[in-house]
Amino acid sequence: MKRAIIASFFLIGLLFGNTVKVGNFIGNCQYSLDGQNWQNVEYDMEIPVSAYVRVPANNDSLELILGDGSSIQLIGNTVLQVASIQKDASSKSMLKLVLGKLFAKIPKKKGVVLEIETETAVAAVRGTRFGVSFFPSEGGLVVVSEGSVEVVDPARTQTPKLLKAGEKLLLPATVAPLPNPQPASPEEIISFDEEYKPTETPQKEPSPPVQPTTPLPSPEPSPKKETPAPQPKKGGFSFDWALGGENIDGQIWNKIVLSPVLRLGGFGVGLYIPIYFISLDDFGYPSRWYNYNEWDFASPVDSLHDLFLKIRFLEYQNKWLFFRIGSLPNMTLGHGILINNYANDLEFPAVRKIGGQLNLDFQRAGFEILTGNAFSWDMAGARFFIRPFYGTAFIGRLGIGVSGFYDRIPVALYTNQQIVFGYGADIDLPVFEISEDLYMVLYSDIATLGYQDKELGMSTNMKGFGWASGLKGSLVVLDFRAEYRYLKEGFLMSYVDSFYDASRSQKYARLLFTESEDYSGFLLEAGKTFKGLGWVSMRYEHLFPLYETNLTVNMNTLHMEAGLEKGVIKWGYGSIAYDRVNFNLGDLFTSFPGEGSIVSAQVYYAVSPGAFLGIQFKRYYEIDPLTGALTAKDTFGITTQMGF
Repeated sequence: MKRAIIASFFLIGLLFGNTVKVGNFIGNCQYSLDGQNWQNVEYDMEIPVSAYVRVPANNDSLELILGDGSSIQLIGNTVLQVASIQKDASSKSMLKLVLGKLFAKIPKKKGVVLEIETETAVAAVRGTRFGVSFFPSEGGLVVVSEGSVEVVDPARTQTPKLLKAGEKLLLPATVAPLPNPQPASPEEIISFDEEYKPTETPQKEPSPPVQPTTPLPSPEPSPKKETPAPQPKKGGFSFDWALGGENIDGQIWNKIVLSPVLRLGGFGVGLYIPIYFISLDDFGYPSRWYNYNEWDFASPVDSLHDLFLKIRFLEYQNKWLFFRIGSLPNMTLGHGILINNYANDLEFPAVRKIGGQLNLDFQRAGFEILTGNAFSWDMAGARFFIRPFYGTAFIGRLGIGVSGFYDRIPVALYTNQQIVFGYGADIDLPVFEISEDLYMVLYSDIATLGYQDKELGMSTNMKGFGWASGLKGSLVVLDFRAEYRYLKEGFLMSYVDSFYDASRSQKYARLLFTESEDYSGFLLEAGKTFKGLGWVSMRYEHLFPLYETNLTVNMNTLHMEAGLEKGVIKWGYGSIAYDRVNFNLGDLFTSFPGEGSIVSAQVYYAVSPGAFLGIQFKRYYEIDPLTGALTAKDTFGITTQMGF
């Protein structure tokens, strides 16, 4: 009976045309005819009068389109009711913002009237762009980026407040006299209207002079007219340069490096333009430079390679796309069972690679692809995923994916003689998604590895398998991950990891010559990034062998990191990190660091406002593929950083 009544209201709304249409939306957005029974919206569907619409997560959004061409964008964690829709010049459209945030674009047409109502105020508009936010017990804000908005109390007993472009009005948490409008900062306006471009405040026309009744004193010189201060822009530009030395493979090289960085909205680009030379006598002879091959432009293909090497990174990001080429410090495929936190800049600056990463998420389906070297594609991976129940309550975000990777040069001495690869499947389901700082995801992965070795005449398409299941998410003050792992017959979890470029030969040998090692254990991750302060993180994996053999090796890994952002303290900023693989807990106290370790640190000291002297250090250990000896390699340098 209840469903029949709801369906009747919906049909009446359609017959009389009192509806709004759903435009583009991101996330599991929903509507309800009675405020209790919620259903997922669909593109171009009609929402009748008296219905509610909600956007449950902070990163989601939904567009409502009115018949007069007005567009209402609901921005994250928002609930709205369609109170009325304008049918003729004597009526109006009214939307009730229960809680949350919206941005409205109203066309400049004669007779178009829209009102946005909250618990404590009503905003009435005719042809404008403006934003409204309101949260019970907190209050809200009205911001105008174009045109004008009239704000009055719900009972309309007070004198209306008129807001012009560039102004804001604070909404009280309870019904009370409305304050006067105030100037709005560009950041406040852009938080609603991303297309807003700050302009200079127009000069007011001088008032006509008043005829004095008494003699005036002699006029004094007019004060110098001040130039308006530039408005802050979204993004920024910095220019760093370095003069100093660099230890590369045991040789001290003098260096000159220019590193400009530009960020604008979701776009970012950073250049790295270095010259390394032994002495000033060599500076004028490029053929004597350490990196002369980056400047010779020997052929069209080499010229393209040399130009791309000057790019430290080039990236773009929005709600459904992430793209980056150049230095890739952290690449993970899916949940990381095959590729986890891979970095192609481990040996930077001695070895620089141009990697590539592309992630696309179209809600119902998407894919990820990455490579450590976009010119050779010697190592690459990809993942494709779908959400088969997208649009359905709770299980609408359930995702199913397949992934794979390959490395066709796992041993540098034998190019194209070996190849190692892996493939697998995964599934994940959000338990809850309240905001980007409060969510939890349940997931499970299974994968296997394989190889072909022409030198040894060995090959297999399935060398054991690995299974992982766990929870990951954020609890406001802590990001976490807790995972159970099972490794069968020598499977190596996260085969491509953060120090893969230094251990790929060692890993390949372990994959070939470990026949029946089985492990089970756990992975724990915890940490948090505090905006404007810094970050801390810890990752520990402990695997127990199911039975001991002569080939049993320790499979434990540890990562610890802490950093301080620029500006927290006056004298400087920096970070320090420690990574370790294949160790027992006791090894941390008897051989620190040791085999399988990477120690890195960077500290920048302020020598004057905007100028920093930086010390960068990295040491990692690897096994010599010919002698089997453990060797340590250091890279360090002194950098002078100037930013503006």
